[in-house]
Amino acid sequence: MPQRQQVLVTQLAEGRHAHGPPAAGIEARDGEGWLIDNGPLGFFAALYTYDLMGNQAYLVSDLGEPDGNMVTVTLYLTDGPTFGPGFDPADKNLVEWGTAKFTFTSCTEGTVEFTPNQAMIDMGYEAFTVTISRLTTENVCP
Repeated sequence: MPQRQQVLVTQLAEGRHAHGPPAAGIEARDGEGWLIDNGPLGFFAALYTYDLMGNQAYLVSDLGEPDGNMVTVTLYLTDGPTFGPGFDPADKNLVEWGTAKFTFTSCTEGTVEFTPNQAMIDMGYEAFTVTISRLTTENVCP
């Protein structure tokens, strides 16, 4: 069975850390983060963040095929089912948000370029780039 590698990173970019001084002199986007999995089925990313109204929002990617140190994936906003015994997968909605291009500069750092599609631009979303940094130390790069 192929070994899967799971990496948790957080966004480090503009913004004020809400609970104290930022780590390593970089101001963190407290409350946002990534779960990234680069395994035998492809590259997957999930971002927990907030929408334009300040509500929790989750962006999940399709499976991407890395090309060297880069990978571009389509992102989808998710909503629908409720947590717990009332969960019904038929209630799931995936709304295409746009793309995210990941460029890794090392095993621990990289950038993500967000590009919303026209429907999301019309709603007020904008393109932007953030720096990401790895939080976990197990399963380091080969």
